[in-house]
Formats: sequence, C-alpha cells, structure tokens
Amino acid sequence: MLSILIPTYNYYIYDLVLNIHEKCLKENIDFEIICLDDHSDTNFTEANKKIEKLSNCYYKISSKNKGRVATREHLAELAKYKWLLFLDADVLPKNYNFIKKYINYLGLEYAAIFGGFYYDENSKNKHLLRWKYGKKNEQVPAKQRNLKPYKVVISANLLIKKDTYLPISKQLKTNTYGGDLIFAALLKEQHIKILHIDNEVVHLGLENNKSFL
Repeated sequence: MLSILIPTYNYYIYDLVLNIHEKCLKENIDFEIICLDDHSDTNFTEANKKIEKLSNCYYKISSKNKGRVATREHLAELAKYKWLLFLDADVLPKNYNFIKKYINYLGLEYAAIFGGFYYDENSKNKHLLRWKYGKKNEQVPAKQRNLKPYKVVISANLLIKKDTYLPISKQLKTNTYGGDLIFAALLKEQHIKILHIDNEVVHLGLENNKSFL
C-alpha cells in the first residue's frame, strides 16, 4: 500500500521513523519505511542503525554523497508499493492521525497530495529569520494552496504515485535551494493532477539567523 521514504544526511532520524512506524501499525496497513543516508558522518549512521530493529524498516547508506535529488530518486526505485510518502529528515507529523489522513486519499483521482508545513512558536528564538520566512511563505492553509495548486509545492511532505514521481525525478538536475519550484513547474507542465490538504509536518531543522542570511 504505502512506501514511506526518508532521505537523510547528518541528521538523527530515529524519532521520526518511530513516530511514523507507530502510526502505520495503528492503521494496520501494508507499509515499508526506507531511509537512505547520503553518506553521513559515522556518529549519525551508527545512531540511526537501530532503525533496522523496527519491523518493515530499512536503513541504507550510500557509498558516496550524491545529493538530495539522486537520493530521492534511488528511494523511489527501491520502493515496492505504488504510493510513495516522501518526508524530509528534519520534520515530525503535527497530527496524531497523519497516516490515516493520507490513506483516505489513495483511491481518489489525484496523483500527488501535499500535506503542508507548520512552524512551531518554540522554534523562532534562535531561528527567527528562517522561522518568519517559513511562517509567511510555507505555512499556507490547504484552502489557499488549492487556489493556485502549483505555487506552494513542498516536497518535504508529499504523497505521490511512484509512476508519476520517477519520470519527473529524472528531469530534475539541481540539488540547490529552489528545487521544489522546478518540481512544481514540471508537475504543471505535464498536467499532473495534485491536491493540497491540511496534514502538516512540523519543520524542525531551521537554519540559524547567520546561516539563513
């Protein structure tokens, strides 16, 4: 039914995987969680290896750093189910029924469903500039996003059909900030039917003010 795919680099992701794993078990669905590490430092890879102890969970490490686009494409190729749920490493679901809300849309006519972003008030002190940017430009209600569905596209929380994602991913050439704009343009160009829903993840990995500038 569902392949949850998590690309990661130099980040501790066990808490995210455990959170998603528990939600999938609660819904009693066929699932797998595949994490692909883009050649992180040893302290991260050693800590994340315990993911393998969870049922239907896999933690794989690339032999070299390939970047976000190639890592996500490799994850999609590894997935055995036709629906892919991409989650970035630095997020956590906002809602307890996160998985349930997504699976309710699997039988509809949409090929891609975007859940959205949320910025916690507790994160803004040391990360005020990035927090303000995200709050204004990325934390957008689904009702507003659906008015112009290809404008606010955040692939860090994306449910998409495998046979939709792979052909598009092969056209992506950049690992730089702004890759989602290109992704959105390709979805629009190919008339892929998408939907935005309010099923947010909390964005945890904010840059500090100095890095954001």
